[in-house]
Amino acid sequence: MPPSTDLEFLDRIEPLFSAKQIQDRVKSMAEELSEYFGDKELVLVVVLRGSLVFAVDLLRYMTIYPEVEFLSASSYGNNLLPGNTVEIYMRPDLDLEGKELLVVEDIVDTGQTLRQIAARLDTMNPTSVRYISMLYKRLPNQANWPVDWFGFEIPDLFVIGYGLDYRQKYRNLPWIGYLPQ
Repeated sequence: MPPSTDLEFLDRIEPLFSAKQIQDRVKSMAEELSEYFGDKELVLVVVLRGSLVFAVDLLRYMTIYPEVEFLSASSYGNNLLPGNTVEIYMRPDLDLEGKELLVVEDIVDTGQTLRQIAARLDTMNPTSVRYISMLYKRLPNQANWPVDWFGFEIPDLFVIGYGLDYRQKYRNLPWIGYLPQ
């Protein structure tokens, strides 16, 4: 039986990463990215909605000034497990030709979403496409999509907070926790 209130739900969440751990790691990644991309024409391609909080923090710590574009991709819907279909929405007039792209994702598990995003972005003729994810979930017997940078590697858990939601709620938590099975 689902909890009857948000507070009851939050009481069931087990902490995984504190707000300080997250901010320390994001700052470290931002420094690395700033050095790596230097003066290249970089575009952050932020995958909505879960990556928004991560992308904003990443931008705040970067010492370079990338452009920012958004796309929407979803494979979970209102479920606890990813579905078989990924829906991708982006601006039809988006011009990424000849630019360095950094796709900002909240979590990579099956890699299905990034595979479809990569296929779409490749048609736009960027110079390169790199990937960063706050969380990287290694699944047994699964060929995960390779990311260039990730914040934390996690086991196969359903996580919420720091942009990650449960039924579109709890994205504003400054920490990441998981829902025990």
